[in-house]
Amino acid sequence: GSAIVEDDIVITGTPPMSWIEAAEKQFDTYEEIWCIFDKDEHPASKKAFNKAQSIVEAGHNLHIAFSSIAIEYYFLLHFEYLYKAFSKSECKVSRKKKANCLLANASEEYACSGDKCVNGYARLKKYWVDSKSNDNCIFPLIKDKLFIGIKNAALLRRQSRREEGDDKPIYERNPYTTVDYLVSRLLGYVVLDTQTYDMKIGATTARIQRNGDAIEITNCGDASVILNQDFLSSHSKEVVLDSMSKMLEPNKSITLDLPGPEGTIFFITGTREKALLVK
Repeated sequence: GSAIVEDDIVITGTPPMSWIEAAEKQFDTYEEIWCIFDKDEHPASKKAFNKAQSIVEAGHNLHIAFSSIAIEYYFLLHFEYLYKAFSKSECKVSRKKKANCLLANASEEYACSGDKCVNGYARLKKYWVDSKSNDNCIFPLIKDKLFIGIKNAALLRRQSRREEGDDKPIYERNPYTTVDYLVSRLLGYVVLDTQTYDMKIGATTARIQRNGDAIEITNCGDASVILNQDFLSSHSKEVVLDSMSKMLEPNKSITLDLPGPEGTIFFITGTREKALLVK
């Protein structure tokens, strides 16, 4: 097992299941909790995801930011779109000598030259040098590329669903990541991926549903609402949207087209919250 101390909270047991169980105990203190982990060699990923689902179904706001092999895969998506099933985060030599792949002290016998490990591939492309050094931090390299990472993560999931189908569990997919959900949340957005989303707009609640290259908005309340020009906007300055405000009556729906190429990011602004979606 393992023990992690964070803000005086001691977490013991086998991750990631222990992290999910620890999160469940914190909802008396926190309204929203995120667990961040990758598949790595964790033996209980399926149990952890099933446990998390039961916690959500019980009404708690629990989320998982997951990467299929390592969080570095998500960092990689800030530099290029790559759909590749890496088998490890880092190549290491044996006998406890930590020789990172493609660095000077990595032997040819153990280094994969970026074929098997994420960090080796990133160094091969010169995206970063040594992500394992305490003197280096990846954030300065990606801080101006955050929406590129968000876009590519959404496109990656789309390709995964296309090639693997809709029924394959997240923890069995490679490559795969949902770390952009957390990053978007920190930026003030909820990612609208394949699910519907209920958003407060004025005095009513609107249900937003993806529908191909459009979104359908349904007024689920008893009051009419005006969708003004700020309701739907685009991250791309080249995308031109309809500038007219629209009246949406109770129990009525309206469809708004999403112009621009695949990968265009759109923002939906409600009364107290904002959603993000990638075309």
